[in-house]
Amino acid sequence: MMTRNKYLKELRSFLGKLPKEDRKRILEFYNELIDDKLEAGQSEEEILGEFGSPEELAKQIFQDNGQTYLSLIHISEPRDR
Repeated sequence: MMTRNKYLKELRSFLGKLPKEDRKRILEFYNELIDDKLEAGQSEEEILGEFGSPEELAKQIFQDNGQTYLSLIHISEPRDR
């Protein structure tokens, strides 16, 4: 099971080509959204399942902002391996 921190870390890596402030704003939004859903009684697992994979969410964020996902994606290998 993926934790919130791991999910947001992976999402950040998929958003790597966005300006730093945009990445920060997006990650803060999803962190707050997770908090709200937890307070409403959902489990972390349910919430992250609704979002889809970090890569899927990143694609949706790029589409919502009218940007081409393939031109902006930056996949970095996890450093903890």
